[in-house]
Amino acid sequence: MNYLITFILIIFFLFIELYNNLIEKYRSPMSKDNSFLQKCFDINEIDNFKKYYNKTQVTEIDNGIVFLTPNKDIDGIPHISWNGLFLNNLCIDPNHRNKGIGSKLVSKSIKESRKQGKDHIILQVVKENKNAIKIYEKLGFRKYTEGKNTQGQDVIIYWYKL
Repeated sequence: MNYLITFILIIFFLFIELYNNLIEKYRSPMSKDNSFLQKCFDINEIDNFKKYYNKTQVTEIDNGIVFLTPNKDIDGIPHISWNGLFLNNLCIDPNHRNKGIGSKLVSKSIKESRKQGKDHIILQVVKENKNAIKIYEKLGFRKYTEGKNTQGQDVIIYWYKL
């Protein structure tokens, strides 16, 4: 009888642990406190994008995060096709940069987009963000256009044909 109770308790706690892991994995970025994103973006930039969080897929690895949002839902970016994704909020902890984390996240985003049958990925990067630009170009993104974002910063729009 003691073995049965022990077995049931073990199963119960394993279920709770599994459930908590699943909840954390699929939690919307809206439900997070955004403290990680604040390492890379100011609160206004984060708040401006919150309206898209319910449509956004989040990929996280240690010390990094990136979002993929259907481009058809994003205002203010070119629409190469309606079957693309907008890569956004790529954030690498400043204490862990230049270790390949950004490349891993973008590569995972490319693979995920292919699995979903998307046509392309599009993104916008501030022109002075040379590290991010280096990642995008190294992985095969091509310059689509240049301009200014809503904050008046010079930006480059890159795209990747899947």
